[in-house]
Amino acid sequence: MKIAHTFFWRLRISLRATPLRRIWVWRRHLGLDATDTFLACYPRSGSNWLQFLLYQSLTNLDPTFEAARAFSPYLGSHRHALRLLPGGRRLLKTHEPYQPIYRKAILLIRDPRDVVLSDYRFLRMRGDFGGDFGQFLTEFIAGRAHGFGSWRDHVESWLNSGLAEENLHIVRYEDLSRETPSRLSSVLEFLGVNGSALDLEAICGNNTVERMRMKEELGLGAPRTRSPRYRFVNRGLVGGWSDDLTPSQIEQLEQAFQSTMIRSSYLPRRNA
Repeated sequence: MKIAHTFFWRLRISLRATPLRRIWVWRRHLGLDATDTFLACYPRSGSNWLQFLLYQSLTNLDPTFEAARAFSPYLGSHRHALRLLPGGRRLLKTHEPYQPIYRKAILLIRDPRDVVLSDYRFLRMRGDFGGDFGQFLTEFIAGRAHGFGSWRDHVESWLNSGLAEENLHIVRYEDLSRETPSRLSSVLEFLGVNGSALDLEAICGNNTVERMRMKEELGLGAPRTRSPRYRFVNRGLVGGWSDDLTPSQIEQLEQAFQSTMIRSSYLPRRNA
């Protein structure tokens, strides 16, 4: 079974590297508005959590997974996105590297040492990958884990995009975890929302990882898993890699992504 899963996963990845994927990506970008703002990140970097925080901030409603997706859907599902931002603007979610059509974006960055673990668990949850973690790590570093390229190339595409500071707001997942109310306030300000009238402490308290996991258990719109062993909402740990990765695996990641990690304020372990 594991061999079959890995074979079909590799087949899907190889197809995504063909011109067909470029056509698919082009089609998903149809119907964009010049005023659209994007919530951009590499997969498994915490965008669902930020969606929950922003949804309650803008609506004063308790978020569900379905409500959050309707508020800021993935590209390709954006035709009926709710226009909740000031001026009737939309917030759309993308895992794609930077595209010139993106004019304003929040970029959420997470330590790749934590991302790779979450990505591996997520693909196993979906039944897309049946190999061991060592195999996955090789594919992840090479940018073959899915259709979005490597973590390094994805982040660099956004950092080198040329978007002016007023059009690109960078948030590190780790900073959002440590200083959630203040970081949320900065994101809201970037979106043109006055957060001073909001109880940001209460909003953040209502949208912890634990509460999101509880909503997943209640079946409030979270993607279903193929096994009870796996969760869509993971632990959301900061620095969990230090316990879960071997020294050799850490070294592989740091050697491959060192310059981008340093640029994003993630010091390699040997320099920390």
